[in-house]
Amino acid sequence: MKGKFFPVEMRRKDGGSLLLREAEEGDAGAVLAYLNQVGGESDNLLFGRDEFAMPLEQERQWIASLRKQEKSILLLGICEDELSSVASVSAFDRRERIAHRAEVAVSVKKACWGLGIGRAVMEALIRFARGQGLEILQLDVRADNGRAIALYESLGFETLGRYRNFLKVQGEYFDAYCMNLYL
Repeated sequence: MKGKFFPVEMRRKDGGSLLLREAEEGDAGAVLAYLNQVGGESDNLLFGRDEFAMPLEQERQWIASLRKQEKSILLLGICEDELSSVASVSAFDRRERIAHRAEVAVSVKKACWGLGIGRAVMEALIRFARGQGLEILQLDVRADNGRAIALYESLGFETLGRYRNFLKVQGEYFDAYCMNLYL
């Protein structure tokens, strides 16, 4: 199946290159390894190190299902042949009344923080969503993750409210902001 997102090559803040492309079924192993690594690099994600316990075949099937959905995508960011970002737009297109909305998720490997990758990935996801006719992108972000919140606000996301005790990490609760971008 032909992808919905053509590969895009960009420059990072450090002058290196960033390739953004749609994930394919053959990327499943690399995506799982990446997610299990970044889960241990930050407590801002919904899972910790080695807690993304999806079987390889199930990840392949999930990627294949996203590729078939017109308004959803799993986007990979690759720097020097290494996976540096995994991000997604997951549309609610199976229910007509909410088919105009989608959830956004983004992660960047810690070694690549501060290089402009998060912004490039978010801008690519927003362009994709607009091109697919989506009207609202929504996300949840830990309330104390100032860098991510500043990025989302600079892209036009609005804070809708605070979700108390959204995450529980090693016995400690953390709030999250629910944010929307109205396209």
